[in-house]
Amino acid sequence: MMGSKATADATINYVLHSLGNADEVSVLAHGVPDTIIVLLAMAALCYGAHTNRAVAAEICPLRPTNVKHLSARDYTVMIEGLPRDPMLSVESLIKGLRELLGSYGEVVCCSLARANREYLQLLRSRKDLKTTLLYLQIAAHRAPLRSKDLSARAKIESKLQGIDAKIEAYCKRPTHERAPCAGTGFVTFNYRADARTCSVDLLKNPRRALQLQTNHGKTVDVHVLLKVSVPPHPSQVVWENLQFTSGTRFFRRLVVNAILLLQCGLSTYVIVQVTHLNVADTLGEYSSSTQQMGTTAWTTLVIILSNLLIFMTAPVYAEFFERDIRTDHRETMLAMKLTFFQLGNAFAAALSFLWTKKGGASGVFDRAWYEQGGATTVLSMVLADIFFINPFVEGMRIFDVFIAKALLAPRALAQQQMNSYFAAENPLYLPFRMQLLLKQLVYGIAWSYAFPVFYLLILCFLAVSVVVDESGLLRTFKGLVTSSDKMYDAAVTQVLPAALVLHCLLAFFTAAHMEMENRWLVDTTNSTNKQHTMLNGPEALGITLRNPAVALAFATVVISVTFSLVFITVFKLSRQRLHSQHKNSSESSIKGVHASFDVEDMAFRNIDHAGANPQLYVPPLTMLLLANWRDRTASLTYDQELRV
Repeated sequence: MMGSKATADATINYVLHSLGNADEVSVLAHGVPDTIIVLLAMAALCYGAHTNRAVAAEICPLRPTNVKHLSARDYTVMIEGLPRDPMLSVESLIKGLRELLGSYGEVVCCSLARANREYLQLLRSRKDLKTTLLYLQIAAHRAPLRSKDLSARAKIESKLQGIDAKIEAYCKRPTHERAPCAGTGFVTFNYRADARTCSVDLLKNPRRALQLQTNHGKTVDVHVLLKVSVPPHPSQVVWENLQFTSGTRFFRRLVVNAILLLQCGLSTYVIVQVTHLNVADTLGEYSSSTQQMGTTAWTTLVIILSNLLIFMTAPVYAEFFERDIRTDHRETMLAMKLTFFQLGNAFAAALSFLWTKKGGASGVFDRAWYEQGGATTVLSMVLADIFFINPFVEGMRIFDVFIAKALLAPRALAQQQMNSYFAAENPLYLPFRMQLLLKQLVYGIAWSYAFPVFYLLILCFLAVSVVVDESGLLRTFKGLVTSSDKMYDAAVTQVLPAALVLHCLLAFFTAAHMEMENRWLVDTTNSTNKQHTMLNGPEALGITLRNPAVALAFATVVISVTFSLVFITVFKLSRQRLHSQHKNSSESSIKGVHASFDVEDMAFRNIDHAGANPQLYVPPLTMLLLANWRDRTASLTYDQELRV
């Protein structure tokens, strides 16, 4: 791949084995290998999508055939569109919904979400404060507390008293004075066939009338348009966000995306500027090695801080502003946003040298682009992730888990607190790992035609990632959020096909521009003339397509675009077909044609004894009220026994 046109000094400034230092665009060296790789990538995408569908069907099938796969989700329907009027009695709404859906079969549980986000957040705060207070109490039994710990305990006790007072006051309110319905409910049937019957009927006829009562006892008829759907797993429901409508959540998502886009634009501008300063200083004839090292150090720090701005704010926006009602959807959107904005920064920095280079033709991937910062920037955007972020930051966790084990664990107040440092929790582990993986794959695949060394770099990254994820998932962290296959689906069926198309487009442009330079179709003196105007003309395109390598690159563009459109369409149609089959099987069950599944007729009340997951859709505050009632009942029984 090394050519006589690349001098030794120029070779230092861009990566060896790149298209920029090749004598010509060869069909054997570039065209045929890349075409084979593109075809293999298409086959890999098909295999990945098929494998994911098979694994998802085995782990979480639409109609489970194994008792261990059963959960409340298989017996429950999620109802949206319920009235939110605070003047209506929630108890009458529960009763009316039970009567309406009870016509389809026995209802085990009917839970309505209330607009009580404030109190749900208080519950979480109280849990954390009680845990910290427990550690201090354990430490106090072991030795006298220091003044700092005594002050901390007093503050925690004061906060807990305030939170307990608010929650107790809420629980003591009359039911009609509590928060109104949030518009969403979960109805669990005793038999799966009844849940499917309800879903099919409500999908056909969503308009219903409910006979409800106001808080003052007046009976009213309320007409509603119910939306029925398959609920997420109980552990994936974000109860405090159910009070926000889909329109509100959509608007909030737009606002967050606009803010992140603005932040990304600012960070991209900063990254581009400092990258140009670094490259100019590196290529400068009078720059000393000390000056170059200093420039590299502070520009690298600025780039890291610019990316950290996105990493630190995006999770906060997702959790506290967007109001997603599903944790799997929230983590999928977070991973996609981080991937998009990181790729935007990286591509902007690399492509900016097309117009800022001092030599060559403006806007052209000529040899001047490779020599004057383009190649250096393309590679520098991923080397830190591959050789530092992946093995040390993500693998050894030197900035969080390692520090916690080395510094915080020896100062723990109790053994339980020390255990929490060694068995850490990281609910954002999956989205952050996925965004880093997608960034490397998309960026590496996109530039791999011009820089074949990216294939080796991607292989190194994937090999290390296997070890990193085994350590992270099996040793370092515990309590990962129960997720679905949404994130993997989005990666395989949306991001990677787009990466393949991007690879083919960059392959065609880099090959065509290099062929134009070889045929003297572009002006390398940065002046405007007739030759330069031929750059994007059909005549120049026809000349470059005479090279078989460029023609193959153009063909892969057409093939990849066609494949991606067909692939995404087929995937969506296959998903609709599966849901249609599930619906048809549900209708067959309604008509009395039952499938020969061992668990088809198992009642929900019996799945606990069969080893399945019986977790119900119960709001946290309802669980608190039940716990308080059980405590009072147990205390009353104990007092009665003492009297006897």
